[in-house]
Amino acid sequence: MPDLPSGASGVKESDIFRTHCPVPVEEVHMLCHEILMRMLPGIVEKDLDLFGSSVNAIQELGFKRVEVSLQDPAVRDLPGAMRAAGAPCAGLSSFGPAVYAIADTGAREVEQAARSAMDRTGGGSTWITRARNEGARVRIT
Repeated sequence: MPDLPSGASGVKESDIFRTHCPVPVEEVHMLCHEILMRMLPGIVEKDLDLFGSSVNAIQELGFKRVEVSLQDPAVRDLPGAMRAAGAPCAGLSSFGPAVYAIADTGAREVEQAARSAMDRTGGGSTWITRARNEGARVRIT
């Protein structure tokens, strides 16, 4: 999480949607194909490389491409630094500035690469967590 202001929200976010939507239908088709033909099979087959390459591709499609393009260069460069350090995938969380990486090994190296990149551009925070491989639970009282 680079030490930068939160991404767009409220009126600013609405204005961005108004300006950049609808996204070209070709990109919607590409995004759907990416999810159905690569991301979901990567999950089912427990193939992190296939899943990760899909997550990476999605960063350059549709509205996610717009979100990424509006980021500070420090945020735009961070996923690449994390992938170069060994993360199979990395991307922007919503409008940022949070960036995530998914890895099954080498998390400390990826974290160090993120810290180094953020230290060059004003600092930030990192966390290593484990996946919560279950859906949300709804509690009705």
